[in-house]
Amino acid sequence: MEMLRIRNVVVLMMLFILMGCGGSTPSDTSSTLTTTEVTTPLTTDLTGSLQKGIGVDGAYPFANSEDPDNPIWMSSADLLLNEHINTDSRYQSIEKFDGEAFVNLQNRLKESQYIVYWITSYWNESWFDLKGMQALLDKGYVLVFNYWYFADALDGGLPNDEQVQAYYEHNKKVVKYLSQLKGKKLIIMEPEFNKQSVVTNPSTQDQEAFADMLGGAIDTLRAGISDVAFSLSMMDTGVRDASVSYSACGYSPCSKGDLDMWKRSETIYKRLGDRLDFISFSEMLGQFSRDYKKPTKDDGTPNPRSYTNTELGIDDLPERLVNLVNYLQKTYEKPVFLSHIALATATWEDANGDDVVQTDEVNASGWQPEVDTFYIELKKRSGDLLEGGLFGLASMKLFDNPQQDINGYQYFLQNEYHLGLVSTSAVDGVDTYLKGDIHFKGTVFEGLFNEI
Repeated sequence: MEMLRIRNVVVLMMLFILMGCGGSTPSDTSSTLTTTEVTTPLTTDLTGSLQKGIGVDGAYPFANSEDPDNPIWMSSADLLLNEHINTDSRYQSIEKFDGEAFVNLQNRLKESQYIVYWITSYWNESWFDLKGMQALLDKGYVLVFNYWYFADALDGGLPNDEQVQAYYEHNKKVVKYLSQLKGKKLIIMEPEFNKQSVVTNPSTQDQEAFADMLGGAIDTLRAGISDVAFSLSMMDTGVRDASVSYSACGYSPCSKGDLDMWKRSETIYKRLGDRLDFISFSEMLGQFSRDYKKPTKDDGTPNPRSYTNTELGIDDLPERLVNLVNYLQKTYEKPVFLSHIALATATWEDANGDDVVQTDEVNASGWQPEVDTFYIELKKRSGDLLEGGLFGLASMKLFDNPQQDINGYQYFLQNEYHLGLVSTSAVDGVDTYLKGDIHFKGTVFEGLFNEI
C-alpha cells in the first residue's frame, strides 16, 4: 500500500531529569530502586530508578443516588490530590460512597510516579482536566500519554495517504493541548503497533514508510511541546506455552520469551532511530478471550477460548519480562518502559458446553491468585529489570469498568470488565457507572508498589 514518505529529520534532545531519578516519589514514600541521577541523553544507557505508575481515565463517572441519569464525575487528578475527598460535598451523593475507602486508595496512589492517560483518534480535550493535570505535574508526577491513534484499525492494514494526513492534523490538535502543560511528560506513540498487518505481512519498504509517518508525527510533537521524551510501544506477542520449546523462541520453554516475534518490530524501531528516546512494550493477558487463531465464528459472533495456566505460561511471565527488557535494551541501546500491564482477573468455564460465555459461567476473581502472584514475583525481579534497563512500568487500568469496550471489539470478552486494580459492586455489562463502594482486588497494590 502506498504510504506518504516523510523526510527523516533527526532532532537531538537532551534528557530532562526523567522520573525524578535518584529521588523519591511525589509523596516521598518511595517504592523504587534508586541508583545514580541521569543527566545524559536518553540515547545512551539509562541508569536511574525503577518507578511505578497507574493508568487512569481523564475522569470517572460514578452512579448518582439522587439522579441516576446524571453521573457524578471525579477527575483522576482530584482522586489523587483532593485532601478532603471523603468529605467533599460533590461526592456525597455517589451511590454507596465509602469515603474512607477513597482515602485509602488515595494514600496508595501517592506511591505512584507515573500517571498514564490515553489519547485516541476520537479524543476530545474536554475529557481531560488541564488544570488538574498541571497540578499533578506541579506535585512532581510524570504524565505519560499513550497516543493510540490508529489502534486496532491497523489490523486492517497500513493507513493510506488520506488517513496519514488526518493523523497529521490530529498531531497538531495534540500539540495545541499538551503544549499548555509545564512539566515532565512522556509520549508513547501507537502502543500495540506491532499488529500482524504491520510487522509480518508488509514489505520492508512499507514498514519503513510506516516508521517515517510516525517519525513525522514525533517531529511535530517535539517541536511544539516542552520537557517531553518519545517512545513507541510494542505488544509482547508470540508463543507462551510452558510445555513447548521451539528453537525460534530463543528461550526454553517458550513461555520465557519468543525472539522470533519480538524481532519482527526491528525494522520499524531501527528506522526511527534516535527519534525515539526510549523503547516501550506492553503486557496483556487473561484466562479467557477470543480465540487468537480464529477470533470470530462463521456466524460473526465472538469465538471464545479459555486457557490453562500452562498454555499462558503465567508462572514464567516475570522471567519473560526480564528477558524482553534485556533484549530490547541490548538491541536498541535505549532505556525501556513497560507502558501498560493488564492482567484480567476473571475466569470462564463453559459449564453447558455451548461455546458461549454466559454470566453465570464467569468467576470475576477466579484468576486473582495468579495475578497477585505475578506482581509479587515481578517485584522480586526488580533488580534484574533495573539492571536490564527498565526505568518504569505502569498498570493499564485503575478501576474495573462495567462498560469496557462494550460496543467495540472486546478481545477479552467479559474479561474486559476485570482489567483494573480496584473493583466496585457495579454489574458487568449492565450498570453504566461505577459505584462508590470501591475495594482493592487481592494484593496487587502490595505487589506493585511496596518495596521488597
